[in-house]
Amino acid sequence: EKPTGEIFAGVGTGTAGTNLGAGIKERNFGGRGIILDSNFNISDTDVRGTFSVENPNFRDSDRSVKTTIESTSTDLMKTQGYKNNRTGFSFGTSFEQYENIYFSPTLSTYYEKLETSSKASAAKRKQDGNYFETLFTYGLTLNKLNQNFQPSEGYKSSFLQTVPLISDDLTLQNTYKFEQYFKLVDDMVFSYSIFGKASNSLSGED
Repeated sequence: EKPTGEIFAGVGTGTAGTNLGAGIKERNFGGRGIILDSNFNISDTDVRGTFSVENPNFRDSDRSVKTTIESTSTDLMKTQGYKNNRTGFSFGTSFEQYENIYFSPTLSTYYEKLETSSKASAAKRKQDGNYFETLFTYGLTLNKLNQNFQPSEGYKSSFLQTVPLISDDLTLQNTYKFEQYFKLVDDMVFSYSIFGKASNSLSGED
């Protein structure tokens, strides 16, 4: 039986400081195909942590359900005059709407706190305060890959749009990604991808 999970940890140091990271990934938790992904990263200025659970066939419905909880803290008060904390969660699903066409709606909620000092830039000081936002993201994907894990032929085209439902920053985000795979000789596979992202303010402000 092939292993379906991994535990990883690492420590690094350099001109930017010391970095410590660790995590656990499991692709078949409980023998039911549930995907677990938990990781954290600590550096001299950042603390980041993420925990996600995905059930690719929730209650035999052929729909995947995914929940993610994440938190990020950045402390640059001494050098750049600001400290930022952002915590939130998301809940989403994905299913095949038509043949090879998948619809993926996600609802996410975040709380963010930004503190500044006189060292911060004028733009940062203007943003000082507490923020709460709820976002709705949906994706449309045309999946023509021969297999989702380590594909060797086919392509996948994805469009995502994020709409602010409750937010002080009324920004509409559009993302497009295209990836294609070609099988050359033996087990050699060639691939390329295209990625684009655009953000537009709905309030007319920068």
